[in-house]
Order: sequence, then C-alpha cells, then structure tokens
Amino acid sequence: MDKVEFSNNLFDLVYTEIWVPANMAATMVNTMQDFYQQNGYSATGFYTVEILAAKQSNFWLSPAYGGDAVRFNIMFFRRSAEPAQIYFSQFWALLKEKNINFRLHWGKNLPPPDSTTGPAYLESQYPKWNDFKTLRQQMDPNNIFLNTYWKIQLDIS
Repeated sequence: MDKVEFSNNLFDLVYTEIWVPANMAATMVNTMQDFYQQNGYSATGFYTVEILAAKQSNFWLSPAYGGDAVRFNIMFFRRSAEPAQIYFSQFWALLKEKNINFRLHWGKNLPPPDSTTGPAYLESQYPKWNDFKTLRQQMDPNNIFLNTYWKIQLDIS
C-alpha cells in the first residue's frame, strides 16, 4: 500500500481502488450513496472514500487505459481479524450487479480469484489483456517474475 499518504503506525489502513470511466462518475456516486443509505453502518463502517480524477493512460493494464477515469479509493482500517476483502467484496459485487464496469489498481486489494469479479471479470474490462499476457510470456518465458499470487490473479496456468 502507499506509504506517502499515511502511516500504518497509527492505523493499519488498506484499500481498494475502483476506477470507472469519467462519464460514469455521477452514476457511481449515486450508486454508492444509495448503497450507503440502504445499508447504513454495515456498509460504511467508520471508513472513508477518496474520489480522484485520472487522465487517460496508454499503459495496457492501467485502469485509465483508453479514456479518462475517476477512481474511488475505498479504505478499510484493519481493526480485527476480519479480512479487508470481505468489506471490499460488497462494493465489487454491487458494481457488477448494477452493470457499472470498473477496473482496479493492481497494487491494491483485488477480488478473490473465485469470485464473479475475479480474473475472468477483470480480463473482460481490459481490451489489451491478451496482448499483455502474450508479451509477458515472451518477456518471461520461464516465469521467473511470476509468483503464485499473480499466477492466480492473472489466470496464468
């Protein structure tokens, strides 16, 4: 996780970054507001959400590839043994249910691989996914830079 913005010495903070196309920002905000109002504290906890704009990127696996985006950094202060993914899963599932296409920051919390928003869903959101996998295989044919976590997250056998 980022170390510039906060210190884990006071709070063990983790988050997921959910990116949506810029033209979906209002829909995303309204969806989140409705979700929070309907589910109350169980959905919000005492956490916070940052909303930031992001310019289009030419990087194939950037959440802003192909167009400007708005990212929603949903934060989770780890205060118990409850995994952050349980908290984040409600948002990933909500957006999929509401047909709000989203991409995620690869260095933050990702959905469980066996979930409906796991590798198959993420692959569907990145137009250059197969090009990336082909290039990755060419650049690292012996999988020296591929650990078990990324093998599962990227659905690489």
